[in-house]
This record gives sequence, structure tokens and C-alpha cells, in this order.
Amino acid sequence: MTQYIKYRSGHLMKELRLIMRSGDGLTEVQLQEVTGRGHSSVRAALRAMPDTYIDRWTPGIKQQGKTGPTPKWVAVWDIVMPPEDAPKPDVEQVMESLK
Repeated sequence: MTQYIKYRSGHLMKELRLIMRSGDGLTEVQLQEVTGRGHSSVRAALRAMPDTYIDRWTPGIKQQGKTGPTPKWVAVWDIVMPPEDAPKPDVEQVMESLK
């Protein structure tokens, strides 16, 4: 049973990575709608993925507070895009640039 859960979670992570690479970040609700997965599955996958981060906060549905309506802030998640080529620096060139 545990192996099945790990497989499903890994599959969701791959799916989220593909979806998030194509845009400017998505909220958890948007990711739920696109993947058809539940809130807890998407949240768990996002928190377990080391290459995702909260890019910004956006106002969500206003909630009634003690002083009137206040916005509920919603996290917009994004994914780190590693460079295609990251060559190792040449020590001699680095030393020359420091002079």
C-alpha cells in the first residue's frame, strides 16, 4: 500500500512540474482544477517538491473580519527553472577577473 501511495504522489509531482513550467505560476485551487486532484493531494505534493516555491501572494475571496471585509491572501506557486547549460567556471578566468 505504501508503495502505491509513493507512486501516485510521484506521478502527481511530475504532472505538476509539467503544468507549472508552461505559465507564470498557479494557485493550489487552479492546480486542483487542472489535475482533477483533491486539495490535500495537491498541497502535499507541492510541499514535498524541492523545486517549487511561493512566488507571490494575490488577494483572494474577501472574508468578513471584525473591522469589515478583509482579503484572504492566496499563494501563487511557481517552479524553479534550472539553466540548460551551467558550465563549471575556469579558475584562471575567475582569478583574472578579481584582479
